[in-house]
Amino acid sequence: MLKYNPHDVIFDIETEGATTLDFIQEIYPPYPQFVPQGVKCGNLKTEEEKSAKIEAARQDHAAQEAAYWEEKLEKAALNAETGRVVTIGYLLVDAPDEEAFLDDADFNEEWLLRRFWAGYEKVVRRRGRIIGWNSNGFDIPYLIKRSWIIGVPVPATVFRGRWISDTFLDLMQVWSVHEFRKFAKLDACARILGLGNKTDQACCGAEFAKWYRDPERHEAAKRYGLLDLTLTRDIYLRLAGVTSLSGEIEDAEVAS
Repeated sequence: MLKYNPHDVIFDIETEGATTLDFIQEIYPPYPQFVPQGVKCGNLKTEEEKSAKIEAARQDHAAQEAAYWEEKLEKAALNAETGRVVTIGYLLVDAPDEEAFLDDADFNEEWLLRRFWAGYEKVVRRRGRIIGWNSNGFDIPYLIKRSWIIGVPVPATVFRGRWISDTFLDLMQVWSVHEFRKFAKLDACARILGLGNKTDQACCGAEFAKWYRDPERHEAAKRYGLLDLTLTRDIYLRLAGVTSLSGEIEDAEVAS
């Protein structure tokens, strides 16, 4: 059973991708070249027909290549190799919603990462945990890779052999009862548990970075990010059997 620990911290990251196709094409292998000889023209009688078929195949190949690179660019934020961390949100498990906050380090990713790892070490000393949703599958690997890429030291205690430390708790895995590769959405889980949802949010994850940087839409993006934190905290409390933020617990174990 999930144990409640008042030293636990909820966290969530928001990312953005590379904005130029040139950078994306430097990271990924080139798309296979078009080979005219690979177009089957055996049943065509005239050179005109053969040329027309080859040209149609060439155009189809070009369209597929464009779609390939467009998809890579659209999903750049989801890969540490082609994205960057924009914000890291935090909320203590026993704190009210108003105390949730997003750290952007004035858009300095290096400092954002350094502050995260410093916070991680404080949590370790207090024997707490850092808790997120799909965090062991996305957030923590992303933070580790980004740290490696830009030269920010990752504490050795983050790793436990080939795995990451038990200090990191993925609430999605808890909700899925650790069923292998079982994916669940935060919003769907919150709905099922009657804890709210993200339906009324104007912003979405794909647009977060753009909105967060826009003064006119910054607050909408901020609300979106903060809601992820409070929903994750509320799910944590429900799964731990905690009935209120004051620490009242019903049929739940408390970590010592």
